[in-house]
Amino acid sequence: MRNASLITFIISKVFKFADDTKLFSQVSDMVDAVGMQDLDRLVEWADKWQMQFNVSKCKVMHVGKKNPRHPYYMSSNGLKSIEVEKDL
Repeated sequence: MRNASLITFIISKVFKFADDTKLFSQVSDMVDAVGMQDLDRLVEWADKWQMQFNVSKCKVMHVGKKNPRHPYYMSSNGLKSIEVEKDL
C-alpha cells in the first residue's frame, strides 16, 4: 500500500463524496463474503494515513432476495445491517 489513493487497492466499486465513502460489491456465497477483504484494506489504509473511521456510523446494506446476508466487521466491530440509507 505505497500509494495514498484509496481506490488503488480496493477491489469493490468505491463512491466518495465529501467525508462519505461507500463500497459496493456483489457477494453470492460464503466464499465471496470471506474473500471480501476490502473492509480490512480500508481500515489498514486509514491507519496508515492516521485517519479513523467512525465504525459506529458504518453500515452494511444487503440487496436482493437471494442475498445471503453475511455479517461484516471493521476493526473487530460488527457493522449494523440496514434496509434503507438516505443520502443528503
